[in-house]
Amino acid sequence: MKFARKLLLGSVATAALLAANPALAQSNDAEMEALRAEVAALKAQLAELSAKVEKVAAAPAPAPAPVAVAAAEKKPAAEISWKGAPEIKGEGGWSFKPRGRLQIDAASINPSDTIATNSLGSTVRVRRAQFGIDGTIPGGFGYRVEADIGRQARRADRHVFDL
Repeated sequence: MKFARKLLLGSVATAALLAANPALAQSNDAEMEALRAEVAALKAQLAELSAKVEKVAAAPAPAPAPVAVAAAEKKPAAEISWKGAPEIKGEGGWSFKPRGRLQIDAASINPSDTIATNSLGSTVRVRRAQFGIDGTIPGGFGYRVEADIGRQARRADRHVFDL
């Protein structure tokens, strides 16, 4: 009897599966139709976008905006030239030029082997350093400011002169 019960249950399960198969096919058909409709909509959208791209590509490119002529002709606020050092000239007669010089002493002594001292050798010293600026100001005046730094001279000169 157990065998008959198992056989009956197996038969019922097989019949249920076979009866449900057309329902699965109908559900698959509905999904396929939905996917086909979506693909068709995407193809239409792609065709529309391709037409827009072709239209933009075929149109001539717009001309670049004209460059302002006044900006191209405008002189810079300062003009820099080289005359032994950089010279900066501004509008209205202003100018500025740095100046200077260094005097350096260098010495080297190579003692013989008979002299036993560590005080000989090489040395470098700045004897004098002179720094200054030259320039002009509006009204035809010039200026020079100098500073002399060193052991032999301790002075600072300032001159304003008429050009």
